[in-house]
Amino acid sequence: MSEPLHKSQPWGAFHVDGVKLALPMSQLREVVPCRALLPMACSSPLILGALDLRGIHIPVLDLRRLFQLSTPASTDDCVVIVEHEQRLLGLTASSVDCLFNAHEQDLHPLDSSTGDKPVVVGSLLNAVSGQLVSALSAPQLLSIPHIPHARLGQTNRTGLHTDQTGDIHGAQRTSPLLLMRSQDLLFAVDPSGIETTMPKAEILSTDMARGHYRGNVLYRGREIPAIDLIAYLGLERPGGVNKRVGVQQAFVLRCTEGAVAVLIDHIMDIVRTNPAEQIPLPAVPLLQPHALSHAIAHSAIYPHEDSEAHFYIINPQGLVSDSSLEELSAVVFKAEQDKQRSEHTQQTHAGQGLAHAPGRRVIVFEMGDNFAAAIEEVSEVLSYRGVKEAFPANQAFRGILTHRQRAIPVLDLAQHLGLPRQTLSTGSNILIVPTEHGLLGLAVGKLHCIEEARWSPEVPVLGSERNGPDGEVRTSRQLVEVMLGHSPHMLELVNLNREAQRFGASLNSQAQSLLKARVAWNAEAQVSNESDSIAERI
Repeated sequence: MSEPLHKSQPWGAFHVDGVKLALPMSQLREVVPCRALLPMACSSPLILGALDLRGIHIPVLDLRRLFQLSTPASTDDCVVIVEHEQRLLGLTASSVDCLFNAHEQDLHPLDSSTGDKPVVVGSLLNAVSGQLVSALSAPQLLSIPHIPHARLGQTNRTGLHTDQTGDIHGAQRTSPLLLMRSQDLLFAVDPSGIETTMPKAEILSTDMARGHYRGNVLYRGREIPAIDLIAYLGLERPGGVNKRVGVQQAFVLRCTEGAVAVLIDHIMDIVRTNPAEQIPLPAVPLLQPHALSHAIAHSAIYPHEDSEAHFYIINPQGLVSDSSLEELSAVVFKAEQDKQRSEHTQQTHAGQGLAHAPGRRVIVFEMGDNFAAAIEEVSEVLSYRGVKEAFPANQAFRGILTHRQRAIPVLDLAQHLGLPRQTLSTGSNILIVPTEHGLLGLAVGKLHCIEEARWSPEVPVLGSERNGPDGEVRTSRQLVEVMLGHSPHMLELVNLNREAQRFGASLNSQAQSLLKARVAWNAEAQVSNESDSIAERI
């Protein structure tokens, strides 16, 4: 290979039918749809025709014929444009797969016994898919006998131009951009600032999903959190996510601990642009200045297309600097570490933000969504019968239950937690929790089962959910994984003892307020009586 591999350089992966291929991003110029090709006078049967790329005719090499594949070309094919020393050549491909990073020592060279320099220079592990790919060389592809190529000798979208001597100016000012779309908004990101792309980002579970956090995806054998780009930027419209069809794509950002997948709808293209054409965005909170700082006009990338749209340029470093994303990444990373370790040791582990809980039994109940609580916190479970409700609906306190000659206050647990007030019936249940002040009943919708918790991670609370019903700030919440039916589910673990204490504290606070009000009323009454007595004496 005439170009030395840099240590840990990005690669673009694509495939032709079942053949997995990759090119260094330094040699991959862009990817475009395989539109109708123009006839081209060429003696080589490997050339399908010419692609009109904004006024430049790019010869297109048929990789199926080159690799002697029997399958015919497809209308869904794309063309990968390779570039080396201002020479351009198009390659047919079935689809672009992803971006990934690889080190120099990861390439296993392929030697030719004939002395010819092969276009496939070796094999490489695609760390995203876990599959071996064949590494191509743009210099060797451009050196195939009787294969024409285009030269950069005219104005094009990179802003390059020639003078009378034929020298190219401005080449040092070009940089790649990965173009993508989410809903009807266009975005771009410098591929050198991301770790890789994921052509299929399948959400494993939505049990933990809140706000822009959609759940976890599998990446390199581990789960990493996935956030929705549109929701994170606050640009989501009502029903926008529900209108999406199919599996989303994503790009991956490396954090201090772990990684985060940023969900988008579709990766469109890889292009080279002139950074001078990027327009600074105004620093207004609505545009999330840490994540979006510039834009580039659609016409600056595709000058022959009539469009007034623009691409928002994502700042990967700005996203990673968000403490909430760092916290989310670290929590899931630690949870994965503990989960994998526990599969081998089956012993109790404790770590920051994570507690493995083999053998811990929880009671699963319904309050709109399913929740869980440690079974040892519950002394008894009663039906919701005989509760004398005589309190306003805006209060979580439902009334008094007489049980075994005891008067037990009953609290709507959902309403106490800031959730909607429950519609309770005789099919509902009351969890009896012992407290230092006596027994307290916590009303829930319906009990489902008692299960063993497999593991119990602690995850961060994002956005407005940090503000608790009593004004306290919740930075994290506890989850448990339990089997419901034949599949695992992540449920929020409610600490019943803590909630009972919080209710008792609120009662004490109310009692103190009533006591202070009574003292103040007595003082006012005493002053009033003294005034009346003085008036009578006068």
